[in-house]
Amino acid sequence: MGAVLGAAVFDIVGSVVASAVIAAKGIPPNQQAEVGGTSRVLYAIALGAGIALFIGIVRTWRRAPGCVSSLAENEGREWPLYNAHTVIGRSETASIPIFGDPTLQPLHATISNLGAGQYSITAGEGPVLVNGQPVASGPLPSGSHSDG
Repeated sequence: MGAVLGAAVFDIVGSVVASAVIAAKGIPPNQQAEVGGTSRVLYAIALGAGIALFIGIVRTWRRAPGCVSSLAENEGREWPLYNAHTVIGRSETASIPIFGDPTLQPLHATISNLGAGQYSITAGEGPVLVNGQPVASGPLPSGSHSDG
């Protein structure tokens, strides 16, 4: 859509800007000159802005549920929960690797996507607390806080 909008406005902007460019360069009215550079730059800016806008809209609209880290090295980082099973731990093979916490085990816990926006968490090699309560396995309500 950004390309269509930019293409529709390109000639209009080009003709308006061309008069100003010809006057600024002092080109005689009957002499031919290249004056499309400014309109091309404006078109590129409009195209880029349109693409960025629509990417932002689609990302917001199709946002996947995620897991946000509260640990120092990854604080605020969000990992989307796309897979059926997401492993959290210190291992490099973990879907959500968290290396800065020595209390975390290599394969600490697994978050499972049950469908329809429902998730569960299962402790792996370490103890898991959900909203301050120890769990071996159980539902993971939206907005839950899990500690070690």
